Order: sequence, then C-alpha cells, then structure tokens
Amino acid sequence: MRGLSSFEGQHEWYHEIFDVDLTKRPPTKTEEAFSVFSQLIRRYPDSIYVSDAKQRMVFLRNRLAKYENHVAQHYMDRGAYVAAINRAKYALEQYSGSPSTIQSLEVIAKAYDKLGMTDLAEQAASIYLANQSKDPNLSVEIEDSDPWYKIW
Repeated sequence: MRGLSSFEGQHEWYHEIFDVDLTKRPPTKTEEAFSVFSQLIRRYPDSIYVSDAKQRMVFLRNRLAKYENHVAQHYMDRGAYVAAINRAKYALEQYSGSPSTIQSLEVIAKAYDKLGMTDLAEQAASIYLANQSKDPNLSVEIEDSDPWYKIW
C-alpha cells in the first residue's frame, strides 16, 4: 500500500492536458515508491504482488533516469561540463537498462568534447553510436514543442 500511495500521482490526466513533464521535477515520491517496491520484492519474493511491483519499478527506473538526464542537460546548458559528465555517469550506473542511457552517453560525449578531451569524447561517442545503432527507435527524439498555454 505504501508503494502504491507513493506511485499514485506519477501520471495523472491533468498532466497531459497541461503538458507537464514530470521528469523535470524532483523525484522524491518516485524514489520512495521505487524503494518500497524493492523492499516488497526482497522481503516477500513469493508474493502475488511481485510481478506488479517489478513492472512499476521498471517505469520508475525509467522516470528516474530521465530526470538525471534532464539535470545533466541543464548542466550542459550552463557550461558545467564536469557536473554534466558526473550526472550522466550516475544515470548510467544506477539505471542501466533504461532507454535513457543512450542520452546519457550522448551527454558524456558532448561534455568531453566541450572540455577538449578529444580521446575521451571519441571513446564516448563510439559507445554512443554503437548503442544507438542497435535500436533505431531509441535514437528518435521527439522535439518538445511549446505547450498550448505558452503564447510568449
């Protein structure tokens, strides 16, 4: 019940109406729900709720990885390239298997390039390209358009 109460509100109908991107908000409830579901799986591995908890954890893991990439991109926009690299590496280490790891590799490659570390940038870019070519659907990014209420 604790996990479900933390999980609720992760995606509501009004988020779509107002074009709210929850990956840009601090994920305190997301982290709490992930922790509670992992405790459920660890404590009660034979429970009938384990399969549901695993599916919810995949969703939450992907949300957390997107948040980390959003923060890394924010650092890139501000010119804090070392911080962007560290945040993207953290996303790679903590949320491996998430579709957002390809974006993390891209941030790392661009940040190393901006720092003038060409050998590390080339290495990260080659890993990025190798992973990008495995699944072409993952590399397709939908450009964010301005929300309907933003007229300025």
